[in-house]
Amino acid sequence: MDKCKDFFFTYNTKSRNIKFYIKSNFKEVKKKKITFFILGKPKIDYRSFFLKFQNNKNFLKKINGEFLMMVKYDKKILIINDRFTSIPLYYVMIKDEIFFSNNYIRLFKKIKNKAIIKLLPENFLEFLNFRKLHGDKTFDDKIKFLNYSSILKISSRRILIDRYWFPNFDDKYKDKSLNFISNLLIKKTLNSISNKIETKKKVNLFLSGGLDTRFILAALIKLNLQIKCFTFGFDKKGEYKYSRLLTKIFKIKHYFMKIDKEELIKNCSLKLNLSSGMYNHYINFFNCKKKLNTDSIILHGHGFDYLFQGMYLPNKRLKVYNRDTYLKFPLDMNNHNDVIKYYFFNSSYKTKNFDLNKYVKKKYRKKIEKKLIFNLKKDFKETSKLRDNNHKWEYILIKNLSRHYSHIDVLSISKFGNEKTISFDNELFDFYLSLNRNDRFDGRIMRNSLKILNKDFSNIPSANHGQKIIFSSKRLFFNSIFRKIFYWLSKNKKYLHPKNENRTFPNLDDQIKQFDYLKKNISLMLKEKNFRDFFYFLNFEKFEEDFHSLIRGRIKGKGQLLILLLHLYKLKKRLDF
Repeated sequence: MDKCKDFFFTYNTKSRNIKFYIKSNFKEVKKKKITFFILGKPKIDYRSFFLKFQNNKNFLKKINGEFLMMVKYDKKILIINDRFTSIPLYYVMIKDEIFFSNNYIRLFKKIKNKAIIKLLPENFLEFLNFRKLHGDKTFDDKIKFLNYSSILKISSRRILIDRYWFPNFDDKYKDKSLNFISNLLIKKTLNSISNKIETKKKVNLFLSGGLDTRFILAALIKLNLQIKCFTFGFDKKGEYKYSRLLTKIFKIKHYFMKIDKEELIKNCSLKLNLSSGMYNHYINFFNCKKKLNTDSIILHGHGFDYLFQGMYLPNKRLKVYNRDTYLKFPLDMNNHNDVIKYYFFNSSYKTKNFDLNKYVKKKYRKKIEKKLIFNLKKDFKETSKLRDNNHKWEYILIKNLSRHYSHIDVLSISKFGNEKTISFDNELFDFYLSLNRNDRFDGRIMRNSLKILNKDFSNIPSANHGQKIIFSSKRLFFNSIFRKIFYWLSKNKKYLHPKNENRTFPNLDDQIKQFDYLKKNISLMLKEKNFRDFFYFLNFEKFEEDFHSLIRGRIKGKGQLLILLLHLYKLKKRLDF
């Protein structure tokens, strides 16, 4: 399914007509007086659906897969999405007409002359802080994002939204052994893959040097599928070097997809449109160099890191000389009264080195901070249904998964062919909801599952750290100490940590220093009066100081922040004109 292919349609509440301007891949099904438009491939019995979809939440919550559905019947219209928001939908009502699109930029520009619409600087700041927006917010005061598991009803010139499914964190596997739940993860992953590929036997896998796709590759081999693997990289010394060790064992066809050294600054206008403004378009490195057959199934590991490796579980890392080490310890959120406030200051995907105390002017600081936290509490007011604060934390992370900053990778991959997200499967997702957080922390269940599924794969090093991929953070910590000692004694390069420049994701500090395009545009952005007036509360003098210090080599770690701000600058210019 080409998730990046734009669609745009309207519904007139007077004439009750649907008009597609860009239809994308919607499939139209008619039965008697019901018209059914489907995007994606939900696991659904159409005959049962026509009989049971009205006001039947139990029926709707059983529909599996990635989908967006529109149903027109009895002078009414319903729009139903999946629990993952795998196909984003933005909408706005202006007088008698409702506008819909999966592309925020397209929708904004289409309606900006039809209504008074105001860009909200506090929402831009939320994005700058988290690399994403939350809830149904967009960058303006009119357009909304359709939340997960929604039934959007249009009747009598009104929009009503109901939710047909809510996560159930039941911890039912809390007392089960690690091997028991690991075998369940394997089983449910195999089932999800089978659901995604249906009867097809040939699949393509975007294979990295990490744990997620290694586990998926082992699952594909278990299913006796014909596999082709593709690995991206700036050279073959990083991800490809380690992932090739896997494919050699089973003589699997494996292609290296070279990333251009200037990829970050290439095709920026197209990338901004693909991002819909909702993801940092500069970090899209999966440029479509090789278009696969449109029917080719393309799989990847998106979602397994935060679902089964516990990537964003709250933790405390041991620091040595003010630098993070591998050693980390879980934090119990029940020790914190205000989960939203803790999330605001401590989310692990917050923009690196962005501190409101430094970058927001003192006279606005308290008011802005209060406003941002207040907005987040509105976005997550339904967490009051959850008693355990650890479950509240998880809910914040999984609400509207397609809003996650890394979803730009999924959109990019979908340009290559028929992309499927294995983690977006109801049964697999319900299993995640039932796991105890201790079994997910530090990738415990994933590491053990890989060991059970393919012992050879579990013994091959990871591109992330050059050590066995099934090592715990504790073992990585102590091994790293010994490896440094061995390197000092022997000068043997095999004990060195893999270099960052060999990874798929480059150092953004270096990218700014290397490319005149970035230096020029960041300099223009920091001086432009309209942008400074819009972000009236930001301390642009501090940004300018950091920018000049970075390019002169005096400070490090500001690249992500500056490039993210540049994304917002380019987005605002696109929306303004």
